[in-house]
Amino acid sequence: EPDLFHEVVSTDGDDEALRLRDSGAWQEALQAAGFEVSPGSEHGEALPGACFLLAEWNSDLAERPETRSPTEEEQRAIFILGQAGKSKARLETMLAGALSRYGISSIISAPETAVVKAGNGGTRPKDKRKVSKATADAAALSWQPLIRQIDNAAGRAEIVFALEAATARSQDHMKALQSRLLALTGLLQSLGDRAVRVWIVAEGGARALAERGTACPAQTGVWAFVRTAMNEYAKLDLRLVDFAEDMPVALKAERLACLMSAPTEAREVVLTAEGMT
Repeated sequence: EPDLFHEVVSTDGDDEALRLRDSGAWQEALQAAGFEVSPGSEHGEALPGACFLLAEWNSDLAERPETRSPTEEEQRAIFILGQAGKSKARLETMLAGALSRYGISSIISAPETAVVKAGNGGTRPKDKRKVSKATADAAALSWQPLIRQIDNAAGRAEIVFALEAATARSQDHMKALQSRLLALTGLLQSLGDRAVRVWIVAEGGARALAERGTACPAQTGVWAFVRTAMNEYAKLDLRLVDFAEDMPVALKAERLACLMSAPTEAREVVLTAEGMT
């Protein structure tokens, strides 16, 4: 290594010309520079009073990067709630592909294994003005397969919960809001005090305020609910995501994957073709 001598020998007019005046200091400097060092004993015996070191350049030692285990924040276990294999055009499926292009792996968890649908094995409350405790308990229990996956995952768990927009009829909006609030309540209660980041995609929940499209009544209700939940579930990192209206599904997936690859401090965003607001 031609620069090694200049690094270990001082020529700046100091009192001692040589900074490394003994074999031990030279051996340490050579090893730090990537040399394998051994004493040259046969030469030392031939020349009494002299000290020889045999140094062999080892590029593997010199260039090997420092290894370390990734931190828990760097290890990510992402669960996308959707129907695996249902349709390649769905946001969940395209998001998984977009994340993989950022080097991030994810698992699509089918909703039928995670959520008890109202009226299908659940308890329908007699009082339609509120959800019965039995129904809420059933919803909470329905998330247990996902919770077990989260507990067994290495690193920080993240969930993407994409809520499809309701149809135009007002009664559909009300039904959609009720079922989604039930599902979200069950999910949040099941997560409890776990440190999990949850991306809740509610299309139409906030874009009207950002002048990026029309509002969806069911999604604005979800948006308000999650805002309140952010205070009630302090250990959960809840994120609300909306998209500008008429964005292609592929672009939505790409924008969301980009955001997830480098999350900001913003907890409520509207993603657009140009970026986010």
